[in-house]
Amino acid sequence: MYTKEWIYLFVLGLVLRTRICAGNVRVSTQGATLSTNGSIWDTWAVERAFDGRTGNPGECGCCAAIERPTWLQLNLPQTYFVKRVVLQGRTDRHSISVDVEHQLRNIVMVGGYDEHHMTEQNATLFSDIKRTYDIRPPQAMQAIRVIGLETEYMTICEIEVYRQEDCMNGTYGPNCESRCHCLKGPCDTINGTCGSGCQAGWRGAACNETCDNGLYGRDCLTQCGYCLNNAYCNKTSGVCPGCAAGYNGSLCKDECENGSHGLRCQNMCGNCQNKVPCNKVSGVCPGECEPGYNGTMCKDACDNGWYGQSCLTQCGKCLNNTACNKTSGMCPDGCAAGYTGSLCIGVIQSELIGPAVGGSIGGIVIIAIVIVSIIAIRRRRSTPTKRHQFDDIPVAIQNGKDFKIDQTPTTSDTKPLKGPNGAILNAVYANTGSPEEDGLYYNSEPLHRKRKRTEIRLIAVDKLQEFVRDNYQNKTIFQQDFDKIPYGLQHPTIVASAATGKNRYKDMYAYDHSRVILRTIADEPNSDYINACHVDGYMEEKKYIASQGPVNPLIGDFWRMVWEQDVFIIVMATKLVEEGKMKCLKYWGESKPIIH
Repeated sequence: MYTKEWIYLFVLGLVLRTRICAGNVRVSTQGATLSTNGSIWDTWAVERAFDGRTGNPGECGCCAAIERPTWLQLNLPQTYFVKRVVLQGRTDRHSISVDVEHQLRNIVMVGGYDEHHMTEQNATLFSDIKRTYDIRPPQAMQAIRVIGLETEYMTICEIEVYRQEDCMNGTYGPNCESRCHCLKGPCDTINGTCGSGCQAGWRGAACNETCDNGLYGRDCLTQCGYCLNNAYCNKTSGVCPGCAAGYNGSLCKDECENGSHGLRCQNMCGNCQNKVPCNKVSGVCPGECEPGYNGTMCKDACDNGWYGQSCLTQCGKCLNNTACNKTSGMCPDGCAAGYTGSLCIGVIQSELIGPAVGGSIGGIVIIAIVIVSIIAIRRRRSTPTKRHQFDDIPVAIQNGKDFKIDQTPTTSDTKPLKGPNGAILNAVYANTGSPEEDGLYYNSEPLHRKRKRTEIRLIAVDKLQEFVRDNYQNKTIFQQDFDKIPYGLQHPTIVASAATGKNRYKDMYAYDHSRVILRTIADEPNSDYINACHVDGYMEEKKYIASQGPVNPLIGDFWRMVWEQDVFIIVMATKLVEEGKMKCLKYWGESKPIIH
């Protein structure tokens, strides 16, 4: 055989021997004791069976000989997981008083925690001079007893005990296959007990039992929060996969703030009486609704013609059959002929009815005057005195470049600021109203139409295309339907009216009942207001938000709203500049980030 092949065989044998012996550590003799119930032959005492020496007893004086029947017990200094026990006999082939061939025959070995808890072990290899016990899996032993049966002498020169290696930190038991989760340091190698306590999420003496469902943390003493769909929180951190309605925070233990409810506390309460908070889970008001609203969540405004507490009071006789104010019951345009009072429920005395024809003509004249006045005012507001004033203004934002633009509102008392080369940069409010309108502005010209209080035509979706095809040339039909659409402010705007400088256009305010409420900033008046309203979706309340386009100094409020309301899609329905007039500031970055 070639030298190279011998080398390969040698290395292979070494590897195999290393793997077979890996994990076996011989137990030290220090601290161990021996005992027997038999008679010792001559000076061959039991201590010689565990002194680390083997061989010819005549030369080494290292063997113990005990008259049978007898037993010899080895008590280790502590409990180990024993993997192998080897009994070494004398190696010389003759003896005056003992037959070497019978020295290790008829022997039984047992082992365990103590002498009261021992189990018999089976020899895996044996000869006249050596007996081996391989123990699989390793067993916890501190006492090992060798029992010699029948007659003559039991001669043992050495009891060799091999244990498994120390377990790595976090493991214990036979072959270190069990895991412990101690707060600090390793656990006991034998039973896994932790002296320092358990890590969060674990319990038990060996810290190997997870917390019961619904509990988490150190010693599993902390109860989970209100997780979505009654799910269980993380047993280590307590974090929920999502919060149940009425709660928020990573642990789902924080109740919604007063005024909000539902999943993630993103739904606003309705109009509960005396501003009492609604139920933070369902949104239901605990008592009655504010006057003008009804329904369990107090979000349904009274039907036209009804007002007040629970919408139980019928409106008076308003002019042109208009609906009264749903909170106060007052008629917006006055009373119909023959009625008087703030609620138009008082009847004019019969002596004033007199000449019916004359009264009717008088009413018509008054109505006509009112209508003419309204039309005149609306036309004056829409007079295109400045319609084409800024048609030649160069667009300030183009080609992806950012320009600093002064966006101070232009009123009748101020003039547009001019930039380099005389260019007018402040075109945000170029389409202002007339001087007597207190500096409030219109984004578009008012519609000159007389509203008709008739029912709006209902057209099925699958019939819409056919309806448009058959009537697209009939302008009157579409004009009539358009005139039926409500216009102007329909609900109270008390908060918006007080938020000076936060509404860009007159009569375009956020309603009190549907406005988006921002988190309040200390010492900043009206910091919770933004001109934006919640809009219901098909089957979900407050699915969308409608907002005015932001300009300085309203960009901060706009991005606060996006962040607080968890908005992930923004649809911009205007250009930055239209007809030479700035409509909205560029509030995002393209080639590079911007910070607000």
